[in-house]
Amino acid sequence: NKVINTFFGFKYKTITKLSFDIFKNYLETNSNIPGFPPFMLKEFLYISKKTNVNYAFEKYNELYDFKFKPNPVIINNKVYPFRLKYMENLQVEYQISFNDAFDYLFDNKGFLKTRNQLISYINKKILKHRKIIQSIEREYEEKKNYKDFFKYGELLKANFHLLTKGKKSVKVTDYYSSKLSEIEIVLKQDKTPQENIEHYFKIAKKGKRGIEKLKERKTIINETIKNLEETLYFIENAKNIEELEGVEVDMGFKKKERHTENIKPNYKEFFFEGITVIVGNSGSANDFIRKKFGKPDYLWLHVKDFPGSHVIITEKEENLSREIIDFAAKKALEYSKCRENRKGEVLYTKLKYVKKPKGSPPGLVTLKKFKTVFVKLS
Repeated sequence: NKVINTFFGFKYKTITKLSFDIFKNYLETNSNIPGFPPFMLKEFLYISKKTNVNYAFEKYNELYDFKFKPNPVIINNKVYPFRLKYMENLQVEYQISFNDAFDYLFDNKGFLKTRNQLISYINKKILKHRKIIQSIEREYEEKKNYKDFFKYGELLKANFHLLTKGKKSVKVTDYYSSKLSEIEIVLKQDKTPQENIEHYFKIAKKGKRGIEKLKERKTIINETIKNLEETLYFIENAKNIEELEGVEVDMGFKKKERHTENIKPNYKEFFFEGITVIVGNSGSANDFIRKKFGKPDYLWLHVKDFPGSHVIITEKEENLSREIIDFAAKKALEYSKCRENRKGEVLYTKLKYVKKPKGSPPGLVTLKKFKTVFVKLS
């Protein structure tokens, strides 16, 4: 009971004994099994698909009868009571003793609470910005026909002799159409012919400016979402409260301390062929390593299309072997959300082509030009 209460949570305290038919039905419908958390349902599903439902039911009964010996592991910063087959391809951070598992759970309550609060906050912000993108796209659809109003203005100019004040509309030949069809253009009865022409040109110019602003705004919002997703990645992979404090400062939840000389930025150093490869692990750390260790001709790397760490090779590109570029690229892949795929493309370029927009959030940069390399994790 102590194991169940601690690892599975209070709501799973009451374990339900299921018949084979009911157990099989739960697996087929992927619905929750009473008494067990979602990760155990995933485990039973995985075992059932890899072997058969009978064997999965045997494992279920062993768990029900407390025949599983606790052998705690920490995977992706979460404690599990034993190794899980469906997670066997994921990196196991480390295996710990039963007592250490309890200590980890209870000592990290503040860490887990802060982490979950930050994850919830970031997810809400991402959802909010995605809704803004949808709103921009709807507005774009409404304004994208601004070129039609330019056409109406030009056609009215070409048919100025047909315009008189007080007319509701005028029919003209559409010279912009391949079929030279006739169209009817609505006029403002209280306006002069010249004012009607200017009216359409004014709407067209306003529409064009609106489209350009919508495109710019969409680009900014997409960059913001990308930055939030990168921040979310760092939060999900934080291993202690100190790493989260850096994110809280980035997000404006905490004020940056005046005296920061004793605060170690969250980055890692690796060595290959006598050259240092530096990996950031938060938005502010990514900015920090670029400023502290970066030189214009040093190489900068980042996994393509996924949140992840910035990586810097502290040497000029012309002095680097292909092996060290691959090594650094693998680090960029390993310290990114793409590591779950075990392979992917990594962008790399000289730091002089990496620019940080003024006023942009921590870790956000733009690239003037870059190359790519495809790497796999062994």
